[in-house]
Amino acid sequence: MADEWCERHLAEKAQSYRVRSERILKRDLYPIFGFRPIKEITAVEALSALRGIVERTVDIAHRARQLAGLIFRYAIATGRAERDPTADLKGALKSKKVKHHAAITDPLGVGRLMNDIKHYGGRPLVKAALELSALLFQRPGELRQMLWKENNWPDSRWEIPAIKMKMDRDHIVPLSRQALEVLKRVEPITGHFMYVFPNERSRTRAMSDNGIRSALRTLGYTNQDMTPHGFKLDG
Repeated sequence: MADEWCERHLAEKAQSYRVRSERILKRDLYPIFGFRPIKEITAVEALSALRGIVERTVDIAHRARQLAGLIFRYAIATGRAERDPTADLKGALKSKKVKHHAAITDPLGVGRLMNDIKHYGGRPLVKAALELSALLFQRPGELRQMLWKENNWPDSRWEIPAIKMKMDRDHIVPLSRQALEVLKRVEPITGHFMYVFPNERSRTRAMSDNGIRSALRTLGYTNQDMTPHGFKLDG
């Protein structure tokens, strides 16, 4: 059951998400539920299993509940179960600690950061990624995986497909004049590739998630000062 779900639903996910999900299934869920008819699993049994994971890490326990819920809902859709017992467990697990990503928010600090980015002397693509991070306020992963075909030049918009965002509609990001200038500066370098910011070693993959982080360190910002996620509006 879970193997079938994995084959259908994890194939198009990011590699890190697939690896993390498969690890949770094999380590935490399969040993307890792997050989049981899914319709027989109760909320009490699911909670008992998840509480065992909480002892190791609260975050993984919540991920496991979400993953189990997806599998139960798939079972309902395919006629193998009638309900999702994990829906009864909201609030039953210890709450996750909210971790905010370090971000510079005071005006003077933001001004210094923008000036440092302007004078960054590293790779042109990394500099452009830094500039767009500050201009577009998107998650680092979304920015790194920006495709040239997603840019609507006439309407000055970056149009991220709904399937890529795990949403029911496309995610539209307005492109300011400054953002368009950065993209036009990058186009002669990578415009013939799929990604706006391709990986140095393999142009068929996106830039490493360490590129922007390393650039911030080069500029003198520690992980406690500023992170790539800190550019996003909600941190």
